[in-house]
Amino acid sequence: MISFIKGRLASKTSEKAVIDVSGVGFEILIPASSVSRLPQEGEEVMLLTSLVVREDSLTLYGFVTREEKDFFELLMTVQGVGPKSALNILSGSDLTGLVRAIQQGNLALLKGIPGVGNKTGQRLIVELRDKVASFTGLAGGGTGAGLPEDNDTVSECLSALSNLGYRPQEAREAVQQALRKLPAKYTVAELVREALKRK
Repeated sequence: MISFIKGRLASKTSEKAVIDVSGVGFEILIPASSVSRLPQEGEEVMLLTSLVVREDSLTLYGFVTREEKDFFELLMTVQGVGPKSALNILSGSDLTGLVRAIQQGNLALLKGIPGVGNKTGQRLIVELRDKVASFTGLAGGGTGAGLPEDNDTVSECLSALSNLGYRPQEAREAVQQALRKLPAKYTVAELVREALKRK
């Protein structure tokens, strides 16, 4: 088992990183949330890793935080969710939002993630609702960006921004700034419109 890889970041894209460890380049698939936190190419980096062994391949998946890695491995315990699907789910929403959506049975938010249909969304809720409580600090506490994520309007806005190409952290920051400009009552359309001004 390869628990982590530490070396020089040789290259990165929106889906993977190559880390040079003493002249050997390790290609590691990573979620969007980890990509945004990688250093510049040429700098030292360490990624926690999960090695997935298949009959015809060995694939490394990498994560900046322990929570992301643990959640990735938890997602793969769900029937029908493989490593690529798990990575896609992590890339489709921030971790706090995923935990809350599963706990609250927010199928609409989960279905807003590309590649997650009605059946997969329902399985995530049914099979993981009790298990995600172990993600202390994510499950019941505040959100990293201070968003009222139990608010359906905010959830729908985050999903809309994701569909428009925003990364999870970018979407959260845009919505947070937009909320400061809007009155206490607002519609999804008004929130999306205001958030789009922030990019």
